[in-house]
Amino acid sequence: MSVIVYPRLGTLLREKQLTVAELERQIESRFGLAVNPKSLYRLTQATPVQRVDLEIAGATAAVLEVGLDDLFTVEAVSSDDETEAAILGPAESKRMSALIEKQRCQLLVDDEWDELEALVATYGRQLHERRMQTFAHQRGVPVEQMRRETAAAQLAEAHTWWDAFEADPDRERVLAKEAAALRAAWPK
Repeated sequence: MSVIVYPRLGTLLREKQLTVAELERQIESRFGLAVNPKSLYRLTQATPVQRVDLEIAGATAAVLEVGLDDLFTVEAVSSDDETEAAILGPAESKRMSALIEKQRCQLLVDDEWDELEALVATYGRQLHERRMQTFAHQRGVPVEQMRRETAAAQLAEAHTWWDAFEADPDRERVLAKEAAALRAAWPK
């Protein structure tokens, strides 16, 4: 069994007729929290999230006057076959774990980074495919139809985000702030 968490911030902002920039300002003024706009924009997408800053999520919920359960949709997905195979084979899983552990303790060399990136990409593709099959089975539709519907929903979300971003009078400030953060993080 796995749990999938979908953020609903984009929907809530549209309902409240707020922009991400305005939400960021309200969080900063009301709670004194410095918010990375990228974190908020990520929560406007319909793609699942694995980690969220609960302090920011709580502040967001308070500003929007909703509960955390309104800010996120949680789905428990169970497998029909409890003995289903791991997403990666045993050797690949072991190698990926070893590289992640090594990366935690020391810097990986270029070849190791490339190998880790390839394993993570393979894992992501296979997990996505498995979830597409699961959702298609649950809805009783062909997998290809599920892929098309998912792609259309992601495109619609991207258009909605872009339209909101373009309409935001503070977008240049948000971009400048993000660019400054990236420049500061860039190795010298």
